[in-house]
Amino acid sequence: MFWILNKKTNAPGIAGSVPAILKITGEQKHKGGITKRRLEDCFSREKEVEFNTDEFRICKTDMFTSKRK
Repeated sequence: MFWILNKKTNAPGIAGSVPAILKITGEQKHKGGITKRRLEDCFSREKEVEFNTDEFRICKTDMFTSKRK
């Protein structure tokens, strides 16, 4: 689960996967932009919990649910 903040509009969002993040942010192929490769490197390979650009802040978080009996 990923929490996303658009820094320019202060609009938050939630995404369940890297492809969903790219739908929200739009893939940005310019230097320093958000790409599938950069997100996968950050969250999977480097085990980071936060990714920042000038426009977005993306945080990996756990999803908590209540257990029903």
